[in-house]
Order: sequence, then structure tokens, then C-alpha cells
Amino acid sequence: MDKKPAILMVTGANLSPEAQASVQKALPVWRQTQNISYEWISGAQNLQEITGKIQTVPYDYVITVGNGLSEQALPLSAQMPDKKWVLLDDDFPGSVVQSVYGHVTYKRADPALRQNVWDDWVKQQQNLGLPIEWITETSKPIPSAWAPSEEADHIVYTDGGNPWFNQLSLQTRQHGARWIVTYTPIEGASLQRLKSLNIPVVNMAQDKLELNWDVILSGILDNIVKNSDPSGIQYYSNSEASVTKK
Repeated sequence: MDKKPAILMVTGANLSPEAQASVQKALPVWRQTQNISYEWISGAQNLQEITGKIQTVPYDYVITVGNGLSEQALPLSAQMPDKKWVLLDDDFPGSVVQSVYGHVTYKRADPALRQNVWDDWVKQQQNLGLPIEWITETSKPIPSAWAPSEEADHIVYTDGGNPWFNQLSLQTRQHGARWIVTYTPIEGASLQRLKSLNIPVVNMAQDKLELNWDVILSGILDNIVKNSDPSGIQYYSNSEASVTKK
């Protein structure tokens, strides 16, 4: 390469120890093998606090790791199109993003990963005619194959503005529910309260996204070295991400 790339790596405050260790291991190797200069800001919570630094230092790449940082970096990247942005989520998507700017690469977990893990179980309940009531948030819709539009009244949204537990209690009685499934996390007290309905609870929100950070970072380095940065929203590959059912 004619020019030594300069990278700013920003990792989130809630990043897993495994991810942290992979970043810590990768960056010196990038410098030694590819002559890449880097600066690493660890434990970041608010990108606004380092906006001035990002604007004034001639970084070629800004790489953020963590869902919270990805959400902050999306609008920030619009202000700095002179840099290439690589956003790496570390958990299931927390919001719906339709598109990104041409100088941004956004790697996320495919929502279908969880669906693949649970699909056989859900279909089995459907085939047996066992009604399921779903608990989720408006930003995380239940897959249509699991809850088609004609069964929209089987879904309760915890951020819908109304007392969701009362609505759920009503729906379980109306539909003769045989299962309650939490698709998104709910607080411990609410989870305990569900037991009062005397209906089995399946907590899909406990599923753990397993990310192979060594493979992910290796792919990022390969793009940097080849100067072939695929922009847009990309899902982690099967070698980069998997789901562990709890």
C-alpha cells in the first residue's frame, strides 16, 4: 500500500472479555504485519465525548465495537464522510436499520439466527394446535412464520404504553394459551409474575449470541489490506456468529 492506514478502534464499556481480548491481541499484529497505525479507546460509552478527536485526527478508519456504539456512530458517520466507518454489533440487533451511508460498513447479527434455532419447536407447537402468546418490543417483531398477521392479537408489546401484563393475562384467557414466550428480555420481577398465570414460559431472550471475534477482526483486516471495503449492512457469516439456546 502506498499509505500506512491509520485506525481508531473504539470498544464499548459492556464488551465481553472475549471480545476485548481478541481486539487486544489483533491490533499489535495488524501493526507488525501490515504496518497499520492505530489508537484504541476502550470502555467507551459516549462517542460525542471523542467527536472532536475523530474530526481532527486524520484517521482512515473508525471501527466501533458494541451495539450501543453502533447506534451512536450511525448519525455521527454522516458528519465525517472522509473516513471509512466499520460498525460491529456485539449482540442481537436492538433497532431496525434500513440503510447506511456509502462509507459505512455495518456488521450485525442476522435475526434469522434465533429463528433457525427455535423454528422446529415453534412449528411443533403450531402443528399440535397449542396457542402461543408472545412478549416482545415494537422494534423486535416476531417472525411472520411464527406469528402471522392474522394472529397479531397473540403478541404483547412491553413498550406499547399500556400495562402489558394485564393485556397478556387477558389474551392468555381468550386464546387458551398453552405457552408464553419472551422474545425480548423483561425484568426479573415481571418474569416471576408470569408464573402466576400458570402457563409454561419459554425465555428465548436468554439465547446467547456467540461471536468469533478472531474471525471477524481477521475479515476486517483483510478488507483494509485489500482496500476493498464492502459498504452497507452485512450479517455476520456462519463462521462469525452462532446462537446458543439456553
